[in-house]
Amino acid sequence: MWESEILLLGDTVMIPDFTFVDDQDDSRKIIVELVGFWHPDYLRRKVEKVRKANCSHLLLLVYQGLNVTEESFRDVASEVIFFQQKPVVKEVLATVDAMAERIYGLRMKSKKKHT
Repeated sequence: MWESEILLLGDTVMIPDFTFVDDQDDSRKIIVELVGFWHPDYLRRKVEKVRKANCSHLLLLVYQGLNVTEESFRDVASEVIFFQQKPVVKEVLATVDAMAERIYGLRMKSKKKHT
């Protein structure tokens, strides 16, 4: 996992929280954004940025206690996981793997070196 890349969105930017990078192919990346701040203006701007990014390799982890619903993210290119108290790592990793396979295709198996 790396610090994230910057998504250029015209007159603004979006800096997701993390980037998962395949350890054998660094072109296979899934970026992750935590959405956990409750302020209505923040949420409105965040949803606008996600729509503007139109990024299929972005995974949003959204706290269910926010004043936002699945409907708010209905037409975004990103994947969305809603969580209660904290994201479930197993679910996040499974979603990252599924997204990578859908976007980039099956992962190449590494060739073992013979000595």
